[in-house]
Amino acid sequence: NKVRIRVSLGVKLILITVSIILLAISSNAYLNLKDFIRVYKASIIERVFAQSRELEVLIADVTELGLGLGELEGLDKECQRLIEAIPYARYCFVMDKEGKVYYHDFSGKVGSTYTDSITQKALEAGRKLVQSSRLDSGERIYDFSVPIREITGEQVGLIRIGVLCEIIGKEVSRLRNRAMALGIFFIFVAGILVFSLAKFSILMPTRHLMDGIKKFGKGKLGSRIELATGDEIGELANSFNQMAEDLQTTTVSRNALAQEVKERKKAQEELKGAMAIKAKFTSATVSWTSATSFIASLTSFPAI
Repeated sequence: NKVRIRVSLGVKLILITVSIILLAISSNAYLNLKDFIRVYKASIIERVFAQSRELEVLIADVTELGLGLGELEGLDKECQRLIEAIPYARYCFVMDKEGKVYYHDFSGKVGSTYTDSITQKALEAGRKLVQSSRLDSGERIYDFSVPIREITGEQVGLIRIGVLCEIIGKEVSRLRNRAMALGIFFIFVAGILVFSLAKFSILMPTRHLMDGIKKFGKGKLGSRIELATGDEIGELANSFNQMAEDLQTTTVSRNALAQEVKERKKAQEELKGAMAIKAKFTSATVSWTSATSFIASLTSFPAI
């Protein structure tokens, strides 16, 4: 015996609506990922600038005493410490406004001068700036620049910190892949659910119902709609079957009555025909009898 679970059409429509909502949520989550990446990138930038604040304050305290950048001691170690504190950091150095490096986490770079476009743009900006560039190794990197100012407000140099793009890209890639996987999963589940409910619970039963009505409308009064969906469509099919049964019963009774009337009319016509023949025969008999009697009366007279 099959166990049939009744699920009303209203519940099915609710499930379809929920599936559409899930689809919309997954799509919206994927679209919002771009905004999340922007916010995440901004938080990483603020974190790097915050960690460079200690070095910035240390240099500012010394420059306020009237000392030049080259007269400070111990900043190389501070640069190295900053490199260790920031994930994916590749370099940290202090340069003057001419691009000359005074302190570097790698001592071999001290004394070199940078004149590249990234350096020029950082010097011209006069504010904290993040730029994207490539190292000699080909790795993409974010270049963080912090202006160094004297007590008068004049810019005398820059703090430069290089951080691999992976600090953002790796986490963003992980989040993007996760969001895509979840989005695809929810879209797949919602799509299958919507398709299944729409096709097997609404479209197919409705088509089956329409086909049954068409057959009945073409004169196949014995046709019935076999539909056990357990919802309002199934109830409609049962009501139609009951109506068809009643109509067929009425039609059969009417046909039987029409046949009986037809047979009675036929019998009546046959009776009329028989009576007409009988009447003609009786009339002929009467005429013959009359003629015979007349001849007999003539022959009974005596000869003159």
